[in-house]
Amino acid sequence: MVNLSLKKERFWLITFTGLFSFFLFLPPFFLYLNELDWIESNHFNLQWITTSKEVALKTGETIGQSFVAEGNNLAKIAVRMHRGGKDSQSEYQFSLKNNPFDSEALKKGTFSLQKVFRTAYFEFEPIPDSQGKTFYFSIQPMPNTKEPLGFFIAENNLPSGDFYLNEQKQPEQDLVFQVYYKNSLQHQDHWI
Repeated sequence: MVNLSLKKERFWLITFTGLFSFFLFLPPFFLYLNELDWIESNHFNLQWITTSKEVALKTGETIGQSFVAEGNNLAKIAVRMHRGGKDSQSEYQFSLKNNPFDSEALKKGTFSLQKVFRTAYFEFEPIPDSQGKTFYFSIQPMPNTKEPLGFFIAENNLPSGDFYLNEQKQPEQDLVFQVYYKNSLQHQDHWI
């Protein structure tokens, strides 16, 4: 009788552990499946490391970075930042253009620090024929911004692009960022 009771306890323990493990790993698995449609750029050799320098972006200033797209369907850009204890109500404008001096943006949007921790992701409708073309993205604080926000920069690791501060090219520097291409046929990850 005791032996049968131990078998039941083991059965329920194993069943519970198995179900718990299954449901514990199920959400990350679905997140992984969702990300299979994204391909990260492989031509930027910028490391997201804490030893990178930081530039503070204040109200009235603009930072930007140019780059050459390596693939078609450019659809997302991630920019590494340091927000510290900054005001979470502050908003910033993101613009994607062909070059820093275009008056019209290809893509434009705003983001709030409420939804950003270390990396801001700017997702937009894919640009189908982006491969080989030069693009420029910029970030600018909205007028209600109270405190500067830090963006990481690295030494000039990007031969096909330039870092801009207030529309002035900054020598030997690049923003720390990633470029993503939307593609449901290929499932590869490449770091920039």
